[in-house]
Amino acid sequence: MEIRHLRYFVAVAEAGNVTRAAQHCHVAQSALSQQIKRLESEVGAPLFTRTPRGVELTPAGQLLLPLARRVIADEEQARVQVREYLGLERGRLRIGLIQTGGDAGDVVTSLAAFHAEHPSIELQIISRPSLEMVQRVRDGDLDAAVVGFAPEEIAADLQSLRLAVDPFVAVLPHASAAGLPDPVDIAALPPRGPILKFAAGTGMRRHVDEALERAGVATSSLIEIAYAPDLLRFAVLGMGVAIAPSVSPARRRVTSTAWERRTASWA
Repeated sequence: MEIRHLRYFVAVAEAGNVTRAAQHCHVAQSALSQQIKRLESEVGAPLFTRTPRGVELTPAGQLLLPLARRVIADEEQARVQVREYLGLERGRLRIGLIQTGGDAGDVVTSLAAFHAEHPSIELQIISRPSLEMVQRVRDGDLDAAVVGFAPEEIAADLQSLRLAVDPFVAVLPHASAAGLPDPVDIAALPPRGPILKFAAGTGMRRHVDEALERAGVATSSLIEIAYAPDLLRFAVLGMGVAIAPSVSPARRRVTSTAWERRTASWA
C-alpha cells in the first residue's frame, strides 16, 4: 500500500467526485481511477459506490478514511521533522563564551547572525572561566565553548579550532607608563604597579601567570577580576598594571617575554 494511493483515496472521499479529485491532485482522471482500483485490490474490498452526483464511501471506505488520514499525517510529520533537523530549523545549541576585552574574534556578531538565520534554534549562552567551560563540554553540558586557550592546550579527547590570535597588552596610566619601551618586557611592569589579575581559572590568568613565571617575576595581587572592562578601568585609574588581550585594532604580534605597552584612557 503506497502513500500516494491513500492520498488519492482521501482526495476522492473529500471531493465526492473523481473528476474534481483528479484536478486537485493534478493527475488524469483515468490514472486516478486506476490507482483507486489498485488500492481496492490491496484492501480486498470496494471503497466507493457511484451515485448520480459522484461517488460515496462504502462501509470499508468509511473504515479506511480516518486510518488513511492518520498515515498521511504521520508521513508528513516525519518529513517535517527530518527537514527541520537537517536544515537547522529547530533545536537547541548550548555555547560557552569567554569574557574578554579583546576584539580579535567577534563571536557575538557571529552568534547574532546565526540566530537571525535560524530563529527557531534555541541559543543558550553562558560565560564562565575557560577551565570550567572546557570541563562542561567534556561532561556534555555544553555543545561548544570559546575559550582562552591555544589548540595544543586543549585535551586530546576534545576537538578544537583556533578562531583568532589576540595579543596581550599592558594597560596603565600615561604617567606610570612614561619611559617604557614599546614593546615592553613583562619583567619591567611590576615596578610600575601591582599586577592586576583576571580571576583564577580563566585562560587570560593562566597565560599571564605563565609569562610572569617564565620571566622569573614573583607577584601577588589583591585585585582579581573576572570582568575584563572592570580590570582595565582599575588599571587606568592607577590601581596597578593590567595585562589583557588587545583593546585596540592597531595590534602587533608579541612573544612570551616581549609585551606591547599600550596606554589608554577609559571612561
